[in-house]
Amino acid sequence: MFPVHTPPTSEWLCSHGILSWKFPPSLGSYTLIGRSRAADATSLYIPELDILLDCGCLVTTAHPSSIFLTHTHSDHCLDITRLVSRSRPPQIYLPISAVQSMKDYIEKCQILRSAGAIDPDPNQWTTNHQLIGVQPDELLSFRKTIKIRIFDMDHSVPCCGYGFYECRKKLKKEYQHLTSKDIAN
Repeated sequence: MFPVHTPPTSEWLCSHGILSWKFPPSLGSYTLIGRSRAADATSLYIPELDILLDCGCLVTTAHPSSIFLTHTHSDHCLDITRLVSRSRPPQIYLPISAVQSMKDYIEKCQILRSAGAIDPDPNQWTTNHQLIGVQPDELLSFRKTIKIRIFDMDHSVPCCGYGFYECRKKLKKEYQHLTSKDIAN
């Protein structure tokens, strides 16, 4: 797994330091695109899963369907408002105690961006994201074969880690020679 420089393709992307790592087939052949620099910006995109881990800066022109925020320091969530979308609202996972603060942040940024041209009552807005609060030791089902374990992390604000793993079904050796029809009977 060696990092390779990936040049940005949009003016909104981080201006430097975006790397790409390809994991070996034994680990799922996933690609990790992004950067992580303490107190600056952390964002990692996995295109095969269409997920973003933290959003301190934009590292892809894609709008991922799921975003996993570890915590709400700006170097991990500053650009979240650039990924909300009415046409494809992302699911944003974050520590449960940070949900209200993130909701307020997104709403205020949208009001500021519109220069007051939108109704300041968020109840009148079209949904453009879904905030999902998570807690330590929670186990999430993600897609058909992926599970996500939530871990408590030690930080100055509520913080969580995400452990992704793939569940594969394998037949016991004594049944492997049978066809699916034979197994069903």
